[in-house]
Amino acid sequence: MSAAGINHAAAWAVGFALETYADGKGVTWVSQDSLSRELHLSSRTIRRGFAELKRAGLVELSQPKGRVLVRLCVIRVILNAESGRS
Repeated sequence: MSAAGINHAAAWAVGFALETYADGKGVTWVSQDSLSRELHLSSRTIRRGFAELKRAGLVELSQPKGRVLVRLCVIRVILNAESGRS
């Protein structure tokens, strides 16, 4: 097992990409398609990387309740204390 419980390079790549999209509070609305295009990885690999980050407690996913016409997911990137962000 490697640092922060992340074992795969794709998960690290997804994490770093999420961090580049995140605002000052660590929140981003970037789509899996955008990450897939930017990182030249399949959508399935993006989902697996995100799931690994979520299991490690490095990202949180929020979805609006009720019926929505557009699929919207809010991702919050959680960093360590040295970074100054939570």
